[in-house]
Amino acid sequence: MMRRNVSLLFPGSDHAMKKIKAADLHRWRKVRIVLLLCAVIFSPPLVGNVFPDDFRVTAFRIISKNGGRVDWDPSGSNRIAYDKKNEDGYYDVYTMLPDGSGRISLTDGKPGIWQRQNGNPCWHPSGKYLVFQSEHPKHLAVRDKWPSNPGVGVYNELWATTPSGDRFWQLTHHEVKMRLFDGKKAVGVLNPHFSHDGSKLIWTERMGKGGKWGRWRIRMAEFRIDPEQGPTLHSLRSVFTPTENMGNYVTCTGMTPDGKFLLLAGNLGGPGQDEFGMDLYLYNLADHTLKDLTKDWKEWTEGSAISPDGKKIIYMSNKGSPMDFRDKHWYWQKRTREYWIMNLDGSGKRQVTHLNTPGFPDSQHRPFIVADCSWSPDGKRLVSTAGEDMGPADKAEIHLRVGLFTFNRAP
Repeated sequence: MMRRNVSLLFPGSDHAMKKIKAADLHRWRKVRIVLLLCAVIFSPPLVGNVFPDDFRVTAFRIISKNGGRVDWDPSGSNRIAYDKKNEDGYYDVYTMLPDGSGRISLTDGKPGIWQRQNGNPCWHPSGKYLVFQSEHPKHLAVRDKWPSNPGVGVYNELWATTPSGDRFWQLTHHEVKMRLFDGKKAVGVLNPHFSHDGSKLIWTERMGKGGKWGRWRIRMAEFRIDPEQGPTLHSLRSVFTPTENMGNYVTCTGMTPDGKFLLLAGNLGGPGQDEFGMDLYLYNLADHTLKDLTKDWKEWTEGSAISPDGKKIIYMSNKGSPMDFRDKHWYWQKRTREYWIMNLDGSGKRQVTHLNTPGFPDSQHRPFIVADCSWSPDGKRLVSTAGEDMGPADKAEIHLRVGLFTFNRAP
């Protein structure tokens, strides 16, 4: 057998190349192609502070403490609306710039609006109005602040105001439960959102008791500006109500730019699906069909937003940090949540934030969760309701923050 020079296994010099026959060279090129493909396919995943050349976080910062439930003005004012807990223990609606400056309150101490819980604002696409939730001044168990806070919405109504908070208009009107046995239901509203053209307002409405958080449905109305009366709602209607073979909770987190689909979150897979294991769905307004986008009853996927171009969905997930659904004191469970991103049809899921993983631009020293969020108009930033766990090792103590993620590009 003829001996071969070891250098032939790594051809590169002119001297070595001359020793290779044309046929050998052809075969070696094939081998190198196979080796290259294997290196690409079987290479270890990128971890730590090494990133693929894809949509990713480049920076994260806290721009407000004790606040959350955010919405970025799509009209171009560059103002972010949110709610913040004041020293009196009640939330009020504020706006600010993305660097945290220019902070103004729209509701605190303002005449013409109830002075209890005010929050969960959303911008009209024109930038001329905001819709938010406000708590009735009198109702059953009025001293209990938790059920009526802007993230729960019991005994809340929808109101509209201007960006300066100088005028207010009540949009919804519900019967208020005043006594335990008065025969009335504890109803409320939650999570208002506008269609992209501003002609429709969508929100979630509590119908009564059921499950852990009550029974909810999705409502919609025409949003009109009357020259004399200001903002008004017309043709109020229910567009989705969970059936008996579903769970009790549903909420809307947005509408596609074409107005054909609603992005919903809820335990709609069946009676066995817990609220803490809810999925994300696309609801077709034309044929009333639901498409389950996440399909994991052990994963809590709720706070989400459709990208400005309508092609992607960013959403919160507690994947890798499961909760004990049976624990009635769930709020004390140590947990983390991150944002993931997927295509509008549910494909291409991948984690995009790494608040709880060392070595990334957004890594934090304490455990964090994330909730609702809103894109900047250009899709290059995301304002977020985040929760920083300030508790001891065996007990969670979540403090709300408004966080700002910056990406390397739009998704």
